[in-house]
Amino acid sequence: MVICDHHTDMLPARFPELLSCGCWVKRALDECPNIREVLIVGAREDLICAIEKKYRSRVFCYSDKRIGGSDDWMPFALSHVHYPAYLSLDKDVFTTAAVDTNWDQGSLTLEQFQKITSCLFNRQTVLGVDICGENPRADQKKNNDFNRILLRYLEDENKPLSMAV
Repeated sequence: MVICDHHTDMLPARFPELLSCGCWVKRALDECPNIREVLIVGAREDLICAIEKKYRSRVFCYSDKRIGGSDDWMPFALSHVHYPAYLSLDKDVFTTAAVDTNWDQGSLTLEQFQKITSCLFNRQTVLGVDICGENPRADQKKNNDFNRILLRYLEDENKPLSMAV
């Protein structure tokens, strides 16, 4: 599973019977044997450091800080993308210039997202994609335009991403 998110979603559940946006990845690792590895792209460093040690052999993180500071995604992906993947995209991973969410946001640009996902699409079968992170209070035109851009790109991952709609 490849997750683009500004949060790891690996926090302990406050109530064991409750599945929330903060713990769903941890629970998926605990309960779904077909999930062998999780790559988290764009998460905050402090949340990455809080991942429990028992998951460190199956969870690999490419932090928000690393996205902004280097161009080493390809070697990272080549060493960690081994299986068909499911892509989960939380729009809070993107910069506020691209989209407005109601969470603290990362610094991923559309160009960086394209570089990351094109490597994934070219290397493995992508089994499915989900997108979350809508903010009903945000500028709906901006968010709808962004959604159209993402959907067009995901329909044909070889097209370059552009803010032009």
